[in-house]
Amino acid sequence: MNRFFRSALFPLIVIVLLVYLASQTLLPGRSQAKKYTTSALIQQVKSGNVNDVVFNPNKQQINFTLVDGTKGKVNYVSPQSAAQFQDLLDRRGGRCSRTCSRSSS
Repeated sequence: MNRFFRSALFPLIVIVLLVYLASQTLLPGRSQAKKYTTSALIQQVKSGNVNDVVFNPNKQQINFTLVDGTKGKVNYVSPQSAAQFQDLLDRRGGRCSRTCSRSSS
């Protein structure tokens, strides 16, 4: 056992363990938002289960909160599909946060 502590393997294991612990502590955590499909989100909107929607055009992503408090995110294909989804929200009376503006292109 004493030979194990003097070998090169022990410091290597310690370094790997320290790097793992540092990455878990210092790096930002993963988002707790659940990934949905676009069609699943559309069904939630049609059912009236969507409480809040935030469009992120840089990532082509829609972050949303359901009525029960569940957070989720969906990626959309094009700005046109985001505009169509926003039209659906408008027809259904969905609430959209101020970052929900349409792109001019």
